Amino acid sequence: MKIKISEELLNIAKDNLEDLKCSFEITETSTNEVIIKPVGCINSYNATFFQERMEKVIDTGCKHLVFDMSNTKYVSAVGIGSFIHIFEILKMNGGDIVLNNMQKHVVEVFQLPGFAEYFDIDPNANRAVLGADRRKMAVS
Repeated sequence: MKIKISEELLNIAKDNLEDLKCSFEITETSTNEVIIKPVGCINSYNATFFQERMEKVIDTGCKHLVFDMSNTKYVSAVGIGSFIHIFEILKMNGGDIVLNNMQKHVVEVFQLPGFAEYFDIDPNANRAVLGADRRKMAVS
């Protein structure tokens, strides 16, 4: 059951810049969990923008971020670095991150050498989570 999205989260989602070729939608499912749907690309050009907005979401008290990646066309290595950074912040606060509905070519980028050590990806569900053993490594 979805609940009404808070005004603060709504304002963060409205702060999308068209020239960065990245936007996102936020659906609040509980007081500490949101579903974020990035649209477009997350790359070196807009990763800082994306990361800052996710930090604002975390600052509202959200501990669990679920990313619906169905409309994410591309994620660069810098973009993956943003996801790792977001996870590190969440983990320090007892939170978690899940990425799902990834397109095949996006899954492949997350499976590149170096990133696979952070993410466990279920190829059937196109769902990625930071692995339990790797979570400690990510925040060390």
